[in-house]
Amino acid sequence: MSDVGGLPDWLEAWFAERENECRARGVDAVLWIRPAGGPPDRPGRKATPDAKVDLEVGSRWGNIGVFGESGGSLTGVDFVTEVAWQAYLHPQSPEDLDAVVDQALAWAEATAEMPSWAS
Repeated sequence: MSDVGGLPDWLEAWFAERENECRARGVDAVLWIRPAGGPPDRPGRKATPDAKVDLEVGSRWGNIGVFGESGGSLTGVDFVTEVAWQAYLHPQSPEDLDAVVDQALAWAEATAEMPSWAS
């Protein structure tokens, strides 16, 4: 990863800057930080993110999870239309992160369609 630095710190800063704006727009936003002394990942299980943000609007839920320096994942689910998607991130700059996370926020707010960049 080039100049992105610690992804958990970046996500925490993103949340601090945008939490009030999200709530003012009707988005329930919650930040989760994995405790430094927390339990290790269990073998054969999906890794636990070092930091994540959950975004919820009505029937739509989005999750942004980041893993140290290695990247992260985005997940979106609409519980009414049953649209679900996931994308994995390997950002090369803070601007890359901002753009993708802002798209995930826009998805949670505005549409139940899968983003074109998600798999």
